[in-house]
Amino acid sequence: MDIQRRKKTLDGMRMTLALFFLLFLVGCSESPEIERGEYTLPDDVLISDAEIGQYGGSFILSDISTPLSFNFLAGLDLRTHSMLRKVNGSLLSYNPIEQTYVPALAKSWEQDEAGLVYTFELREGVRWSDGAPFTADDVIFTFDAISAQRKDEETGKMLPLYPTKYYTKLDYGDSRLAYEKIDDYTIRITTPQIYAGLFYDLHDILILPKHVLAEAHAEKRLLEEWSVQTAIESPESIVGLGPFVVESYLPSERLVLQPNPHYWKADKEGQRLPYLDRMIYKYVAESTTTIMHVATGQVSGGGIGPSNVGWVREAQDVHGFKIYDRGPANMLTAIWLNLNPGKDEEGNLYVDSVTASWLQDRRFRQAMLYGFNRQGVVDASYFGGGAVVHSTITKPLGNWYNPNVRRYEYSPEKAMSLLTEAGFSKNEKGELFDASGNRVSITMILPNGGGWEELVLVFKENMADLGIEILLQPTEFATMARQLEYTFDYEMMVLAWGYSSAAYDPSEDQSFFLSSGKDHNWHPKQIEPATEWEARIDELYKVQERTFDMETRYAAMHEIQAILAEELPVITMAAPNSYAAVKNHWRNLRVPDSGGFIWNIEEIWTERPDIP
Repeated sequence: MDIQRRKKTLDGMRMTLALFFLLFLVGCSESPEIERGEYTLPDDVLISDAEIGQYGGSFILSDISTPLSFNFLAGLDLRTHSMLRKVNGSLLSYNPIEQTYVPALAKSWEQDEAGLVYTFELREGVRWSDGAPFTADDVIFTFDAISAQRKDEETGKMLPLYPTKYYTKLDYGDSRLAYEKIDDYTIRITTPQIYAGLFYDLHDILILPKHVLAEAHAEKRLLEEWSVQTAIESPESIVGLGPFVVESYLPSERLVLQPNPHYWKADKEGQRLPYLDRMIYKYVAESTTTIMHVATGQVSGGGIGPSNVGWVREAQDVHGFKIYDRGPANMLTAIWLNLNPGKDEEGNLYVDSVTASWLQDRRFRQAMLYGFNRQGVVDASYFGGGAVVHSTITKPLGNWYNPNVRRYEYSPEKAMSLLTEAGFSKNEKGELFDASGNRVSITMILPNGGGWEELVLVFKENMADLGIEILLQPTEFATMARQLEYTFDYEMMVLAWGYSSAAYDPSEDQSFFLSSGKDHNWHPKQIEPATEWEARIDELYKVQERTFDMETRYAAMHEIQAILAEELPVITMAAPNSYAAVKNHWRNLRVPDSGGFIWNIEEIWTERPDIP
């Protein structure tokens, strides 16, 4: 759709959206007034250094992704986890502007000379949103829940009671992270060896209230607590330490958050944060609707893709918002190849032997990438607002990124040379066959809707030029997730992945890099590394994990990226540029280059509480 057509669509939808938004506000009008100053600030209140603001206003976002749960242990997607950070707290926070970890529920910490023992001092006087005291018991309870195990009746092995990524992060091979309560406001964490990713993990783990959830944990049903149904029927029972609490939730319509009356941050005049009266997520069915909400001023802010930024920019003066160009996003799209040689319960190969022989050949994988015009993806799908991605770690992640990995610039000639070397040849129709006379045809699974077919069209056409037939199979995302993680019955799959936070440590991707990891998707959960290069990656990952020397860590991760760029179990495609639009009347907005653009939502305020 060109800019003129988009403008006509924009004009045509303004009246509809205005009425829609009016009805939406009427639906929210019965919300109770926010009472301020009812409770005293904690002894160890954290004082914000941001500009002093005033109370009032609702910050409204439009989204297509509804919460999967209100329990952070329930294996959540990035958007749900990002929302839950608004109602939960962690020991440490990450400041994306300063790019450093800062005190949160832990006001200070010390580390011994060996780098193994950490002593954290907690804030005294902090209370949960229901008024109960926050103490070291809650931190210990959270770690107990994450570490809880059960015995597998068939194998006798000890398995996680609640299978989450956090369980594996506390696992150090023969031993696990140790933690203990020193007193009500002091905890000690001991790692059996140097573990450089600890601060990242502590910023990512959200603390759970023992006084609310201990019974559920004792009955081994903790993952059943704080479901979506809980938010619908009894939102007040979802207790947290974040700046907000859940006021109401209507599935597929809206989630309303209101200030936590016991929040432990205040401004320099002693006003308890947050300033906002409400934070509201409005859920819609189509991503185009979220963009229309931004472009017509119906929401406070939102993200914009590169294909829309041109025409949305023309409305910013009319509707009083500013577009922030944040550069390349810390996410990418990629094609996963199934290199898993295993069989299902009935003895059938996950990938038939013929197709597997192609995918297992590194020359075939490299030929596909040489024959793929990825700049064409950037131009066609991102309107030039993006970049080809050459590594599994992207440029916005700073020094972790290796800019010198092997690059596969578009070259059909190099692609055909590699295919010929591997025994492939074309017939008179230009169709590719292997040395045994099998027609090369591969099925690619992709998510239903969302423009994915447009995204992979360039790949399909480029592969056709090489004689490779790509059969596109749009699939529901839930089915794709099962295929990727459990059934393994696919040949190749296109997906995007990225990070909701600007903070990054390889700890976040442990299960991706390690051959034993469940997210090592081309061949997950290996008992022993299947290849020499995967064994080398395992070794390098452990090297960077067990030192605090950043240059050593960077060097190890750079070599890992170089290996993956050579072996290509994942074909990286492209990353879009990231844009955010926010209404001009909002104050204390500090938009970082990556991560959430309202990461400091508790400090944001407005002089115009009557408009979104």
